[in-house]
Amino acid sequence: MTRYLCAHPGHERKGRTMAVDVTAQVRLEREFLPRESAYLASTDDVLSRVSALRSGDAIDRLAQVRRILTGTTAPIDVPVVLAARSTDRVPGLYELDELRRSDGAIADLIDRRFHASPDTADIVVLSDEGSEPATGAAAPAAETMTATQLERVQRARVLPQGIFPVMELSARIADARPDEDSIVEAIKATPTMGTPLAERTDPWRVVIECPTPVGDPPVQHRMVFTGTGDHEPAEVLGTPAVGWDSALEDAATLDLAPPTPSRRGERRLKAVLLAELVIGALVAGLAWASGALAQAVRETPGWMGFAVTLGVAAFAIGSIALLGRSDADGNANDTFVLRRHYASRAQLIAASTMLSAGIFALALTSAIVPPVLDAEAPVPAPIITFAAGNRVVTATVQLDGRDIATDDLVTVEMRQYSADQAEGVLIGRVTATGNSAGRVTVSEAMALDRGARYMSVLVIVGDRSTDTCTPAGATGTGCTVVSVPPLGAGVIRFVPAPSLEALIQETETTPIPTTAPSPSISPSPVATTSPAASVSPAASTSPAA
Repeated sequence: MTRYLCAHPGHERKGRTMAVDVTAQVRLEREFLPRESAYLASTDDVLSRVSALRSGDAIDRLAQVRRILTGTTAPIDVPVVLAARSTDRVPGLYELDELRRSDGAIADLIDRRFHASPDTADIVVLSDEGSEPATGAAAPAAETMTATQLERVQRARVLPQGIFPVMELSARIADARPDEDSIVEAIKATPTMGTPLAERTDPWRVVIECPTPVGDPPVQHRMVFTGTGDHEPAEVLGTPAVGWDSALEDAATLDLAPPTPSRRGERRLKAVLLAELVIGALVAGLAWASGALAQAVRETPGWMGFAVTLGVAAFAIGSIALLGRSDADGNANDTFVLRRHYASRAQLIAASTMLSAGIFALALTSAIVPPVLDAEAPVPAPIITFAAGNRVVTATVQLDGRDIATDDLVTVEMRQYSADQAEGVLIGRVTATGNSAGRVTVSEAMALDRGARYMSVLVIVGDRSTDTCTPAGATGTGCTVVSVPPLGAGVIRFVPAPSLEALIQETETTPIPTTAPSPSISPSPVATTSPAASVSPAASTSPAA
């Protein structure tokens, strides 16, 4: 028997290098090398499930037969062990040696491969079936046997078993008629695999940890043992595992454990979902505090709803993958089942992480970019002051705009009207741009004609304009229409109020002047589309006529 020795330079005794026998460890590691694999299936289950297939397409029927035999529509080219009855094992892919040790009946089938002329080992099963009393010709004696009661018939079922090439067996079964007898004949017509189990002669390589540490303080070390598969000498010395050998072994201890990659992916997905929650909460809080949320809902409601939908979808996609079943469904002792399960789960988690992060980034973009592009500087409302003397009415228009860019041109147009439906007469136009602080200040005074009854002030910022701005109707923003006070009314000021409540409060707290000689102001219609304007009559004294 070959002995495997750890001859590390650190194993010294009295100036001589001592070898440590690690034969048991090397042989144990070599037992874990890849072995011959085989599928396990039950003849009884195959007959019932294949007979129930109703697919007319030849390709689809072949795929379904392969799925019944192996559990997958694309099996690898290895033998299939067809047992007559179902065993404790779940049908699937196993190591052939492990199947041999697990069940005596399966071991007998596998041992037949060593015979010079292996054949199938048919099992005859008698089953009771309900039947009407026989009135015609008797059934064949080879098929049935009449019992003491004519209503019961015992049927002999032949269940072939053996080891077959999976590709040829699935093709023959798929080409057979969908009845039990035809399927049995197809299985019998398939040649069994009689080649003995081949001895492993491939090159091998194992890394083991020497049980005797070296150095002071003692440190564990690894040794590499290799072979070509040919006849080995009586003693084989290992070499210290350094560099790539050591790095590969460290990585294998982590990544070859099936749950490790999926757990690593789950931690990454949890971090992404937590980051999405934190970022979403911060963006929503800042938008609400700054008023940007209300503006986005008001100006771009469609984009805002789309962004919220995408955000919820991103979190749902990640949560579904995270809350999915993490343990393997099937035979937990089957390493192939475990490998497929954890590989697919790791791929699912990785895809869900990238998809969730991508959709959430698109949601943020949809929530932030459209409102920013749609944001426009607010149109300032003018303050109009009338000085109505006995001979002429003078109007002063004052404008104080904020958040105006230096390249935005602010235009203020003043017109007067003699009646509701009359054409307006331009009496003034002022243009200005914002300064470095984003502020625009305008103050313009003009005299009105004696027949003027209304006055409009239109404020245009940039290329925005209002469709109509007349006493008959005003649409859009930036239009203010007020009535002109009569001669001798004194000083009357129209001031924009920030809200209706402020307008009511200002009207209630403003004292009404009671100057005797001045005639009373007759109420006139006022139409405004800019912020509400409050009329603030200032105390004035008009000369007596």
